[in-house]
Amino acid sequence: MAPRSYWVLNKPTGVVSTVRDRHAERTVMEFLPPEVRKGSRLYPIGRLDEESEGLLLFTDDGAWAELMLHPRYGVEREYMVGLDRSVTKVQKAALRNGVELEEGVARFDHLDDVTPAQVRNLMAILSPPHPELRWYRVVLAQGWKRQIRRMFDAVGMPVRRLVRVRVGTLKLTDLRAGEARRLTHPEVTLLASCARLKMSARPQTPSTTADSDSGAGAPS
Repeated sequence: MAPRSYWVLNKPTGVVSTVRDRHAERTVMEFLPPEVRKGSRLYPIGRLDEESEGLLLFTDDGAWAELMLHPRYGVEREYMVGLDRSVTKVQKAALRNGVELEEGVARFDHLDDVTPAQVRNLMAILSPPHPELRWYRVVLAQGWKRQIRRMFDAVGMPVRRLVRVRVGTLKLTDLRAGEARRLTHPEVTLLASCARLKMSARPQTPSTTADSDSGAGAPS
């Protein structure tokens, strides 16, 4: 059996997160090296919608992809959310306590202000940078279609920019928009371990969480 392949891309805006789409001008596969695209059956793990950007994983390992995707493993996804203005205390409380969506009550695991240092680090990997926006850090393990955008819309705060900066233990720190690299063996192992630890720490009750950010719906 050929060795499995694992990649990470800093997805730019304006491209779709599919292997192929006859209606789209560009897909994320174009950013992987040609020899990688031809020599394997890589596919993106989950999706970032066309307007969203940031960390996107690829693999041809179905079992590993399952660990990253299925809600029972609770792998966290961290985002930087850019808004036109600051969130009020009332709006922040609503987002933390839960917003009613079609699928049920949606909640963020974390919703925090972003420090000036974090904004500077983020601007270094964005193209183009938008330091004038008011940025917030959001963490969730739940993953419904366009969840973050819909939650902010529900409190009257449309999202101007949405960047995924972390999945599990992997952070988006060394890639500019459109750049991709192969994951190291320790990175692949750590991500898998993170998923298994989350699973073992959870109560053994039937899952009521909707499907994660796979084809059915991304939280972006």
